[in-house]
Amino acid sequence: MEIWAEVLGLENEQISVLSSFFELGGHSLSAIALANKVSQTFSVNLPLRQIFSLKNVRNLATYIVEADVISFHTIPKIEDKDCYPLSSAQRRMYFLYAFDKLSLSYNMPGCFNLKGKIDIDRLTWSFRELVNRHESLRTQFFVSEGEAVQRIIDSSSFKVELYDRSPSEINGTFQEFMRSFNLEDEYPFRVGLITSEEETYTLLFDMHHIISDGISREVLIRDFQMLYAGQELPELRIQYRDYAGWQQRNSKLDVMTSHRDFWLALYAEEVLALTLPYDYPRPVIRSDAGNDINFDLLADCVVGLREFARAQGTTVYTVLLSCYTLLMSKLSGNSDVVVGTPTSGRHHADLEDLVGMFVNTLALRNNVSGSLRFNEYLSLVNERTLAAFDHQL
Repeated sequence: MEIWAEVLGLENEQISVLSSFFELGGHSLSAIALANKVSQTFSVNLPLRQIFSLKNVRNLATYIVEADVISFHTIPKIEDKDCYPLSSAQRRMYFLYAFDKLSLSYNMPGCFNLKGKIDIDRLTWSFRELVNRHESLRTQFFVSEGEAVQRIIDSSSFKVELYDRSPSEINGTFQEFMRSFNLEDEYPFRVGLITSEEETYTLLFDMHHIISDGISREVLIRDFQMLYAGQELPELRIQYRDYAGWQQRNSKLDVMTSHRDFWLALYAEEVLALTLPYDYPRPVIRSDAGNDINFDLLADCVVGLREFARAQGTTVYTVLLSCYTLLMSKLSGNSDVVVGTPTSGRHHADLEDLVGMFVNTLALRNNVSGSLRFNEYLSLVNERTLAAFDHQL
């Protein structure tokens, strides 16, 4: 019960032994966190499909009691050296960086509007301590002997960029602050503070995706707030370089071979690009230009989706994924549809408070058959999705 409460951000009193993990707000990312904590606490392996199928505390407790006990191994620290290997996720990001070093596509910017008196010296100290605490923020990337590697530098030269601007100049300062990263020679993380009026500030930050992801941003915001408030942070036992070394060593284990075999079998046959009815020609050169379309679902529609998912023994995510693949199939005329879905990539309890690039994309492949009823197709999508999540590399 305590593990559920911690993962879901609830009080113990809000959870009963018959509460559904997903009806309480759980999703695939929090399910991974739950599996990691169960593995660490009870020394058992808890596949994601068991969380999706068993759903409540009582059923999962029975599974844990009856499961075989395994050894929980912490991630070991790697020996100190000049350079360290990249993780698989970092390798992908470094390839994209090397392809176009001036691109801003993988910058992760953000800003906060601040009111009130700010101690700029303390703010600068707090960010320098943050960079010192998380090695990812002071990591440089380069090629050595034909292999992309990373090295850790110290935090002593890290500076907060200070701007004194009028309110009308703030947008221009955003453009000045937003620039590409030179991953070989500078910090992959930068911070700026704009003073526009008395006790009115805009705090800017930016980092390259090769050293951060969505969960990392939450960790950084939490740690910065604690540092600025004068609170003491617990020491980090390992750093991202330790994870990268551990991952590369584990890549040769039998379990990783099993995961690879799953994906190689799934994609043994060629995948054809969807021929969608664009209202413009597909560009010859790949472009990252795009846009967002935001809309709200009516409350009755959301309630109906949740009730339907519950009745089918699946999640709203799987229902929407099924609808989306059906739509893509009908628009393109292709029955074979592949959809990429991001996952946290934090498959070990030791990774919870680390800053780094862990996120992975699962290529979910589904074949839309016109002979199936929707609930039959939904069941197949659910099974394939759970199998993909259980074979994350």
